[in-house]
Amino acid sequence: MFCPSCGKEIVDGATFCTHCGKQIQSSSATVTSESKKGKKFRPILLLIPAVIVIGIILFISLGSSDSINTENLYVGGQVYFGRYEQDNNLKNGKEKILWDVIEEDEVSYRLMSHFILFNDRYDTTHGGKHEFIDSSICQVLNNDFYNTAFTEKEQEQIVPTYPTAEFSLTNVQLLAMEDILGSYDYTSELDPDTWANLIHCSYLICGATDYAIATGFQVEEPTKYYNDGYVMPKEYEGRTGKWLLNYSYVDSLFDDIATVVEADGTANTLTTSMDSKCGIRPIIWIKK
Repeated sequence: MFCPSCGKEIVDGATFCTHCGKQIQSSSATVTSESKKGKKFRPILLLIPAVIVIGIILFISLGSSDSINTENLYVGGQVYFGRYEQDNNLKNGKEKILWDVIEEDEVSYRLMSHFILFNDRYDTTHGGKHEFIDSSICQVLNNDFYNTAFTEKEQEQIVPTYPTAEFSLTNVQLLAMEDILGSYDYTSELDPDTWANLIHCSYLICGATDYAIATGFQVEEPTKYYNDGYVMPKEYEGRTGKWLLNYSYVDSLFDDIATVVEADGTANTLTTSMDSKCGIRPIIWIKK
């Protein structure tokens, strides 16, 4: 090496110049120190992209609830699908919707919300008869509710259906009275095939969410139960009340379309479409 002051050659690593006596300012220690710092932090810097990639993969595989595995579903079971405000606490976001599996065919399962999710009328117009496809609640279910409760990926799993002879598409419906006749655990003094049948069915008894109650759902106490041995679930206590069915076939002598299910499970088919607001339990079909 050479002395930076006099320029003469000196021994490598010397502290002082043997020719001019000046102290040698060695940069080797600094370089070595900085080099060690670089080597120390370089592995950490290299790990950051890997951590980000792993986080994205975990979010996609575990954090996303946009689809459900239907392999373990069965009629009588339950499943969470979609999100909707239910606990009346807007600060913590929407809650998962609990559905009852009530029917299946070769390609799909039919789900009905376990709880009453919100309140509305069957129809708000004054034109007399209204099939479900023409009712205002059909528009609410297939627009506001559909787009609020389900992501685009979840909507891809929902099977559109044709509720009337006009073959109009819907993604969300109400349960129809004739879906109950001959099914489930009902008892009746009338002919089951009679359109005006009053159904007494524990299957029809349900509770409402905190949000539905807070936004106007009228809670009623059931007066009696029609199924021997039926016990009111604790989750329904103080939360039962009227909710709507869609009576999708109509006798020409009557203008009554919607069917109101009372708090005790009695389905009253003599309800006009202009009734006050009642609880809503949406129906959807999802792909297997």
